[in-house]
Amino acid sequence: MLPTVLFISLVVTLLCTALIGAAYYKNRLLARDRNRIVLSRNAHSALNFLAVSEQIPYRQPLVIDLYGTGEDSVSLLKREWGFFDMAMAKAFRGRQAHGICGLLGATPDKTANTALYLSDEDQPLSLAGRSIIRGGCLLPEAGIRYETIEGKSFTGEAPKPAAIKQSGADAPELPAAFLARVRWLQGLPGDLPSLPTGRMTDFRQRSFLEEPILFFSPGDFLLSTPLEGNVIVCSRGTLTVSSTARLKNVILVAKKIIVRSGFEGNLQAIAHDTLLVESGCRLTYPSAVAAVGSGRCHLAIGSGAVLEGLAVVGSRNGNPLENTLSVEEGAQVTGQIYAGGMVMLRGSLHGSLACQRLYVLTPSALYENLLLDAEIDLDKRPKAFLASPLLTKGTRLKTLQWLD
Repeated sequence: MLPTVLFISLVVTLLCTALIGAAYYKNRLLARDRNRIVLSRNAHSALNFLAVSEQIPYRQPLVIDLYGTGEDSVSLLKREWGFFDMAMAKAFRGRQAHGICGLLGATPDKTANTALYLSDEDQPLSLAGRSIIRGGCLLPEAGIRYETIEGKSFTGEAPKPAAIKQSGADAPELPAAFLARVRWLQGLPGDLPSLPTGRMTDFRQRSFLEEPILFFSPGDFLLSTPLEGNVIVCSRGTLTVSSTARLKNVILVAKKIIVRSGFEGNLQAIAHDTLLVESGCRLTYPSAVAAVGSGRCHLAIGSGAVLEGLAVVGSRNGNPLENTLSVEEGAQVTGQIYAGGMVMLRGSLHGSLACQRLYVLTPSALYENLLLDAEIDLDKRPKAFLASPLLTKGTRLKTLQWLD
Protein backbone atom coordinates (compact mmCIF):
# COMPACT_ATOMS: atom_id res chain seq x y z
CA MET A 1 0.00 0.00 0.00
CA LEU A 2 2.78 2.42 0.93
CA PRO A 3 4.61 2.07 -2.42
CA THR A 4 1.36 2.84 -4.22
CA VAL A 5 0.89 6.03 -2.17
CA LEU A 6 4.48 7.03 -2.82
CA PHE A 7 4.06 6.37 -6.53
CA ILE A 8 0.90 8.46 -6.69
CA SER A 9 2.60 11.23 -4.69
CA LEU A 10 5.57 11.17 -7.04
CA VAL A 11 3.34 11.37 -10.12
CA VAL A 12 1.39 14.28 -8.64
CA THR A 13 4.64 16.07 -7.80
CA LEU A 14 5.97 15.59 -11.32
CA LEU A 15 2.71 16.79 -12.85
CA CYS A 16 2.70 19.86 -10.63
CA THR A 17 6.31 20.57 -11.49
CA ALA A 18 5.57 20.18 -15.21
CA LEU A 19 2.54 22.48 -14.96
CA ILE A 20 4.53 25.07 -13.02
CA GLY A 21 7.36 24.83 -15.53
CA ALA A 22 4.97 25.13 -18.47
CA ALA A 23 3.34 28.16 -16.89
CA TYR A 24 6.76 29.70 -16.24
CA TYR A 25 7.92 29.29 -19.82
CA LYS A 26 4.54 30.41 -21.13
CA ASN A 27 4.82 33.57 -19.03
CA ARG A 28 8.34 34.13 -20.34
CA LEU A 29 7.15 33.77 -23.92
CA LEU A 30 4.25 36.12 -23.25
CA ALA A 31 6.60 38.63 -21.67
CA ARG A 32 8.95 38.35 -24.65
CA ASP A 33 6.04 38.87 -27.05
CA ARG A 34 4.89 41.87 -25.05
CA ASN A 35 8.42 43.29 -25.22
CA ARG A 36 8.47 42.77 -28.98
CA ILE A 37 5.22 44.67 -29.32
CA VAL A 38 6.54 47.49 -27.14
CA LEU A 39 9.84 47.57 -29.08
CA SER A 40 8.04 47.67 -32.42
CA ARG A 41 5.73 50.45 -31.20
CA ASN A 42 8.65 52.49 -29.83
CA ALA A 43 10.65 52.06 -33.04
CA HIS A 44 7.75 53.16 -35.26
CA SER A 45 6.99 56.14 -32.99
CA ALA A 46 10.66 57.15 -33.14
CA LEU A 47 10.66 56.90 -36.94
CA ASN A 48 7.55 59.10 -37.13
CA PHE A 49 9.26 61.63 -34.84
CA LEU A 50 12.32 61.59 -37.07
CA ALA A 51 10.16 62.22 -40.16
CA VAL A 52 8.53 65.36 -38.76
CA SER A 53 11.57 66.78 -36.95
CA GLU A 54 13.74 69.26 -38.86
CA GLN A 55 16.22 69.67 -36.00
CA ILE A 56 17.98 66.32 -36.31
CA PRO A 57 21.15 66.68 -38.46
CA TYR A 58 22.22 64.12 -41.03
CA ARG A 59 24.55 61.28 -40.04
CA GLN A 60 24.57 62.15 -36.34
CA PRO A 61 23.01 59.40 -34.18
CA LEU A 62 20.66 60.53 -31.42
CA VAL A 63 19.84 58.31 -28.41
CA ILE A 64 16.78 59.07 -26.28
CA ASP A 65 16.00 57.49 -22.89
CA LEU A 66 12.21 57.34 -23.15
CA TYR A 67 11.27 57.27 -19.46
CA GLY A 68 14.49 58.21 -17.70
CA THR A 69 14.92 54.72 -16.24
CA GLY A 70 17.51 53.35 -18.65
CA GLU A 71 15.19 50.45 -19.50
CA ASP A 72 13.50 51.76 -22.67
CA SER A 73 15.47 53.81 -25.19
CA VAL A 74 15.60 54.54 -28.91
CA SER A 75 18.46 55.35 -31.28
CA LEU A 76 17.70 57.61 -34.27
CA LEU A 77 19.69 58.23 -37.43
CA LYS A 78 18.87 60.27 -40.54
CA ARG A 79 20.97 59.92 -43.66
CA GLU A 80 20.86 61.17 -47.24
CA TRP A 81 19.86 58.56 -49.78
CA GLY A 82 19.90 60.05 -53.24
CA PHE A 83 17.04 62.53 -53.62
CA PHE A 84 15.23 61.15 -50.58
CA ASP A 85 16.04 60.76 -46.89
CA MET A 86 16.69 57.50 -45.09
CA ALA A 87 15.50 57.22 -41.48
CA MET A 88 16.56 54.48 -39.07
CA ALA A 89 15.11 53.85 -35.63
CA LYS A 90 16.27 51.18 -33.18
CA ALA A 91 14.39 50.51 -29.95
CA PHE A 92 15.98 48.86 -26.88
CA ARG A 93 14.40 47.19 -23.85
CA GLY A 94 16.76 45.33 -21.59
CA ARG A 95 18.71 42.95 -23.79
CA GLN A 96 16.17 43.02 -26.58
CA ALA A 97 16.33 45.36 -29.58
CA HIS A 98 14.28 46.00 -32.68
CA GLY A 99 15.37 48.13 -35.67
CA ILE A 100 13.42 49.49 -38.63
CA CYS A 101 14.47 51.58 -41.60
CA GLY A 102 12.47 53.54 -44.12
CA LEU A 103 12.85 55.86 -47.09
CA LEU A 104 11.19 59.24 -46.53
CA GLY A 105 9.37 61.22 -49.20
CA ALA A 106 7.39 64.47 -49.10
CA THR A 107 3.73 65.05 -49.79
CA PRO A 108 3.47 66.96 -53.10
CA ASP A 109 3.53 70.76 -52.86
CA LYS A 110 1.94 73.34 -55.19
CA THR A 111 4.46 72.71 -57.97
CA ALA A 112 4.11 68.94 -57.83
CA ASN A 113 0.30 69.30 -57.77
CA THR A 114 0.28 71.39 -60.96
CA ALA A 115 -0.14 69.37 -64.14
CA LEU A 116 1.89 71.81 -66.24
CA TYR A 117 4.00 74.82 -65.34
CA LEU A 118 5.32 76.58 -68.45
CA SER A 119 7.35 79.77 -68.10
CA ASP A 120 5.87 82.90 -69.66
CA GLU A 121 8.17 83.91 -72.53
CA ASP A 122 5.44 85.79 -74.41
CA GLN A 123 4.58 82.70 -76.43
CA PRO A 124 1.34 80.68 -76.21
CA LEU A 125 1.16 76.97 -75.55
CA SER A 126 0.37 75.18 -78.82
CA LEU A 127 -1.57 71.91 -78.90
CA ALA A 128 -1.77 69.52 -81.82
CA GLY A 129 -2.78 65.94 -82.50
CA ARG A 130 -4.20 63.88 -79.62
CA SER A 131 -2.61 65.96 -76.87
CA ILE A 132 -4.36 65.81 -73.49
CA ILE A 133 -3.87 67.98 -70.40
CA ARG A 134 -5.86 67.23 -67.24
CA GLY A 135 -5.28 69.17 -64.04
CA GLY A 136 -4.44 72.69 -62.95
CA CYS A 137 -1.94 74.63 -65.09
CA LEU A 138 0.26 77.70 -64.87
CA LEU A 139 0.61 78.93 -68.47
CA PRO A 140 1.84 82.04 -70.33
CA GLU A 141 -0.51 85.00 -70.56
CA ALA A 142 -0.73 84.41 -74.34
CA GLY A 143 -2.88 81.36 -73.57
CA ILE A 144 -3.44 78.28 -75.74
CA ARG A 145 -3.33 78.00 -79.52
CA TYR A 146 -4.54 74.99 -81.51
CA GLU A 147 -2.34 73.95 -84.41
CA THR A 148 -2.11 71.48 -87.26
CA ILE A 149 1.40 70.02 -87.19
CA GLU A 150 2.70 67.32 -89.53
CA GLY A 151 -0.85 66.95 -90.84
CA LYS A 152 -2.28 66.44 -87.33
CA SER A 153 -4.94 68.87 -86.15
CA PHE A 154 -5.89 69.09 -82.48
CA THR A 155 -8.30 66.31 -81.43
CA GLY A 156 -7.33 65.95 -77.78
CA GLU A 157 -8.39 67.61 -74.52
CA ALA A 158 -7.29 71.07 -73.38
CA PRO A 159 -7.28 72.17 -69.73
CA LYS A 160 -10.48 73.81 -68.53
CA PRO A 161 -10.25 77.62 -68.39
CA ALA A 162 -10.99 77.61 -64.65
CA ALA A 163 -7.96 75.38 -64.09
CA ILE A 164 -5.53 77.81 -65.77
CA LYS A 165 -3.56 80.55 -64.02
CA GLN A 166 -0.79 82.74 -65.36
CA SER A 167 2.77 81.57 -64.92
CA GLY A 168 5.78 83.74 -64.21
CA ALA A 169 8.65 84.62 -66.51
CA ASP A 170 11.14 82.76 -64.36
CA ALA A 171 12.17 79.25 -65.28
CA PRO A 172 11.95 76.56 -62.62
CA GLU A 173 15.12 76.71 -60.54
CA LEU A 174 16.59 73.71 -58.84
CA PRO A 175 16.45 74.42 -55.08
CA ALA A 176 19.71 75.02 -53.24
CA ALA A 177 19.19 71.89 -51.12
CA PHE A 178 18.78 69.78 -54.27
CA LEU A 179 21.94 71.17 -55.85
CA ALA A 180 23.87 70.68 -52.59
CA ARG A 181 22.83 67.02 -52.53
CA VAL A 182 23.89 66.60 -56.17
CA ARG A 183 27.29 68.17 -55.46
CA TRP A 184 27.79 65.83 -52.52
CA LEU A 185 26.90 62.77 -54.58
CA GLN A 186 29.04 63.84 -57.53
CA GLY A 187 31.94 64.48 -55.15
CA LEU A 188 32.01 60.85 -54.05
CA PRO A 189 33.94 58.96 -52.85
CA GLY A 190 34.82 62.05 -50.80
CA ASP A 191 35.04 61.08 -47.15
CA LEU A 192 33.27 57.72 -47.62
CA PRO A 193 35.44 54.60 -47.75
CA SER A 194 35.25 52.95 -51.16
CA LEU A 195 35.96 49.58 -52.72
CA PRO A 196 37.07 48.87 -56.30
CA THR A 197 34.33 47.66 -58.61
CA GLY A 198 36.18 44.38 -58.89
CA ARG A 199 34.99 43.54 -55.37
CA MET A 200 31.35 43.98 -56.34
CA THR A 201 30.65 40.26 -56.65
CA ASP A 202 31.24 39.92 -52.89
CA PHE A 203 28.19 42.09 -52.08
CA ARG A 204 24.83 40.99 -53.47
CA GLN A 205 22.86 42.73 -50.76
CA ARG A 206 23.61 45.34 -48.11
CA SER A 207 21.29 46.16 -45.23
CA PHE A 208 20.38 49.79 -44.58
CA LEU A 209 20.97 49.10 -40.90
CA GLU A 210 24.67 48.89 -41.78
CA GLU A 211 27.06 51.47 -43.21
CA PRO A 212 26.76 52.02 -46.99
CA ILE A 213 29.07 50.25 -49.41
CA LEU A 214 30.58 52.47 -52.12
CA PHE A 215 32.10 50.97 -55.25
CA PHE A 216 34.31 53.28 -57.29
CA SER A 217 35.61 53.07 -60.87
CA PRO A 218 38.07 55.68 -62.22
CA GLY A 219 36.91 55.03 -65.80
CA ASP A 220 34.09 53.52 -67.85
CA PHE A 221 32.26 50.62 -66.22
CA LEU A 222 29.62 48.04 -67.20
CA LEU A 223 27.31 47.13 -64.32
CA SER A 224 25.81 43.67 -64.70
CA THR A 225 26.05 42.36 -61.11
CA PRO A 226 22.84 42.00 -59.05
CA LEU A 227 22.89 44.57 -56.24
CA GLU A 228 20.33 45.43 -53.60
CA GLY A 229 20.14 47.86 -50.74
CA ASN A 230 22.67 50.21 -49.19
CA VAL A 231 25.01 50.37 -52.19
CA ILE A 232 26.40 53.27 -54.25
CA VAL A 233 28.24 52.77 -57.55
CA CYS A 234 30.34 55.72 -58.71
CA SER A 235 32.24 56.12 -62.00
CA ARG A 236 34.36 58.98 -63.34
CA GLY A 237 33.52 57.89 -66.89
CA THR A 238 30.47 56.27 -68.51
CA LEU A 239 28.46 53.89 -66.34
CA THR A 240 26.42 51.43 -68.40
CA VAL A 241 23.69 49.37 -66.74
CA SER A 242 23.25 46.03 -68.46
CA SER A 243 19.77 44.71 -69.22
CA THR A 244 20.69 41.65 -67.15
CA ALA A 245 21.51 43.67 -64.00
CA ARG A 246 19.10 43.25 -61.10
CA LEU A 247 19.15 46.42 -59.02
CA LYS A 248 17.00 47.50 -56.10
CA ASN A 249 17.31 50.76 -54.13
CA VAL A 250 20.88 51.40 -55.28
CA ILE A 251 22.41 54.75 -56.28
CA LEU A 252 24.44 55.29 -59.46
CA VAL A 253 26.66 58.35 -60.01
CA ALA A 254 28.73 58.98 -63.15
CA LYS A 255 29.64 61.52 -65.80
CA LYS A 256 27.37 59.69 -68.25
CA ILE A 257 24.86 56.94 -67.47
CA ILE A 258 23.24 54.57 -69.98
CA VAL A 259 20.48 52.19 -68.88
CA ARG A 260 20.34 49.51 -71.54
CA SER A 261 17.14 48.43 -73.29
CA GLY A 262 15.20 45.79 -71.38
CA PHE A 263 16.47 46.68 -67.91
CA GLU A 264 13.94 46.39 -65.09
CA GLY A 265 14.62 47.48 -61.53
CA ASN A 266 14.67 50.25 -58.98
CA LEU A 267 17.44 52.84 -58.83
CA GLN A 268 18.47 56.46 -58.47
CA ALA A 269 20.84 57.62 -61.20
CA ILE A 270 22.66 60.98 -61.22
CA ALA A 271 24.73 61.96 -64.27
CA HIS A 272 27.03 64.97 -64.63
CA ASP A 273 25.86 65.71 -68.17
CA THR A 274 24.04 62.87 -69.97
CA LEU A 275 21.60 60.17 -68.91
CA LEU A 276 19.94 57.80 -71.37
CA VAL A 277 17.15 55.37 -70.45
CA GLU A 278 16.82 53.19 -73.53
CA SER A 279 13.62 51.81 -75.02
CA GLY A 280 11.73 49.14 -73.13
CA CYS A 281 13.30 49.84 -69.72
CA ARG A 282 11.13 49.76 -66.62
CA LEU A 283 12.29 51.79 -63.61
CA THR A 284 9.95 51.06 -60.73
CA TYR A 285 8.86 53.42 -57.95
CA PRO A 286 10.58 55.19 -56.31
CA SER A 287 13.21 55.54 -59.04
CA ALA A 288 14.84 58.85 -59.92
CA VAL A 289 16.94 59.90 -62.91
CA ALA A 290 18.76 63.22 -63.13
CA ALA A 291 21.26 64.97 -65.39
CA VAL A 292 22.64 67.92 -63.44
CA GLY A 293 26.01 69.55 -63.93
CA SER A 294 27.88 72.76 -64.60
CA GLY A 295 27.30 72.82 -68.35
CA ARG A 296 24.92 71.45 -70.97
CA CYS A 297 22.85 68.51 -69.69
CA HIS A 298 20.58 66.03 -71.46
CA LEU A 299 18.21 63.33 -70.20
CA ALA A 300 16.30 61.01 -72.53
CA ILE A 301 13.65 58.39 -71.80
CA GLY A 302 13.34 56.07 -74.78
CA SER A 303 10.26 54.78 -76.55
CA GLY A 304 8.23 52.26 -74.58
CA ALA A 305 10.23 52.91 -71.40
CA VAL A 306 8.48 53.30 -68.04
CA LEU A 307 9.68 55.52 -65.21
CA GLU A 308 7.89 55.61 -61.87
CA GLY A 309 9.25 58.45 -59.80
CA LEU A 310 11.28 61.53 -60.68
CA ALA A 311 13.08 62.95 -63.71
CA VAL A 312 15.22 66.11 -63.39
CA VAL A 313 17.47 68.06 -65.71
CA GLY A 314 19.26 71.33 -65.02
CA SER A 315 22.59 73.02 -64.52
CA ARG A 316 24.25 74.99 -61.77
CA ASN A 317 25.20 77.74 -64.23
CA GLY A 318 25.15 78.44 -67.93
CA ASN A 319 22.19 78.83 -70.30
CA PRO A 320 19.14 76.87 -69.06
CA LEU A 321 17.89 76.46 -72.62
CA GLU A 322 20.89 74.24 -73.35
CA ASN A 323 19.44 71.64 -70.95
CA THR A 324 17.04 69.20 -72.59
CA LEU A 325 14.79 66.40 -71.38
CA SER A 326 12.95 64.16 -73.85
CA VAL A 327 10.24 61.55 -73.32
CA GLU A 328 9.88 59.61 -76.56
CA GLU A 329 6.72 58.19 -78.15
CA GLY A 330 5.18 55.35 -76.18
CA ALA A 331 7.18 56.14 -73.03
CA GLN A 332 5.34 56.70 -69.76
CA VAL A 333 6.42 58.65 -66.70
CA THR A 334 4.40 58.38 -63.50
CA GLY A 335 5.42 61.00 -60.96
CA GLN A 336 7.19 64.30 -61.58
CA ILE A 337 9.31 65.95 -64.29
CA TYR A 338 11.27 69.01 -63.16
CA ALA A 339 13.31 70.69 -65.84
CA GLY A 340 15.42 73.80 -65.66
CA GLY A 341 15.43 73.91 -69.44
CA MET A 342 13.52 72.50 -72.43
CA VAL A 343 11.28 69.43 -72.52
CA MET A 344 10.04 67.35 -75.43
CA LEU A 345 7.12 65.21 -74.31
CA ARG A 346 5.94 62.77 -76.97
CA GLY A 347 4.75 60.07 -74.57
CA SER A 348 2.52 60.23 -71.50
CA LEU A 349 3.01 61.77 -68.09
CA HIS A 350 0.80 60.74 -65.19
CA GLY A 351 1.83 63.52 -62.88
CA SER A 352 3.33 67.00 -63.10
CA LEU A 353 5.68 68.81 -65.45
CA ALA A 354 7.53 72.06 -64.70
CA CYS A 355 9.80 73.51 -67.38
CA GLN A 356 10.97 76.69 -69.03
CA ARG A 357 10.04 75.74 -72.58
CA LEU A 358 8.47 72.87 -74.52
CA TYR A 359 9.70 71.73 -77.91
CA VAL A 360 9.02 69.10 -80.56
CA LEU A 361 11.67 67.97 -83.02
CA THR A 362 10.36 66.30 -86.18
CA PRO A 363 12.25 65.26 -89.33
CA SER A 364 11.15 68.48 -90.99
CA ALA A 365 11.19 71.17 -88.27
CA LEU A 366 11.73 72.29 -84.69
CA TYR A 367 8.63 73.63 -82.93
CA GLU A 368 8.66 75.56 -79.67
CA ASN A 369 6.07 75.46 -76.87
CA LEU A 370 4.21 72.64 -78.59
CA LEU A 371 2.65 69.42 -77.36
CA LEU A 372 2.05 66.89 -80.15
CA ASP A 373 0.24 63.63 -79.33
CA ALA A 374 1.32 64.00 -75.70
CA GLU A 375 -0.59 63.29 -72.50
CA ILE A 376 -0.27 65.08 -69.15
CA ASP A 377 -2.80 63.71 -66.67
CA LEU A 378 -2.32 64.63 -63.03
CA ASP A 379 -5.42 62.63 -62.04
CA LYS A 380 -3.74 59.36 -63.07
CA ARG A 381 -0.87 59.80 -60.63
CA PRO A 382 -1.38 57.50 -57.60
CA LYS A 383 -2.72 59.27 -54.51
CA ALA A 384 0.05 57.69 -52.45
CA PHE A 385 2.79 59.31 -54.56
CA LEU A 386 5.48 61.06 -52.51
CA ALA A 387 7.94 63.51 -54.02
CA SER A 388 11.57 64.26 -53.24
CA PRO A 389 11.84 66.39 -50.07
CA LEU A 390 14.51 68.41 -51.90
CA LEU A 391 12.01 69.65 -54.49
CA THR A 392 9.13 70.54 -52.17
CA LYS A 393 8.41 73.42 -49.84
CA GLY A 394 6.85 73.10 -46.40
CA THR A 395 5.22 69.71 -46.84
CA ARG A 396 5.23 66.78 -44.47
CA LEU A 397 7.59 63.82 -44.73
CA LYS A 398 6.14 60.31 -44.72
CA THR A 399 7.52 56.81 -45.03
CA LEU A 400 7.70 56.12 -48.74
CA GLN A 401 9.14 52.61 -48.56
CA TRP A 402 10.30 50.21 -45.85
CA LEU A 403 13.90 49.24 -46.44
CA ASP A 404 14.71 46.72 -43.68
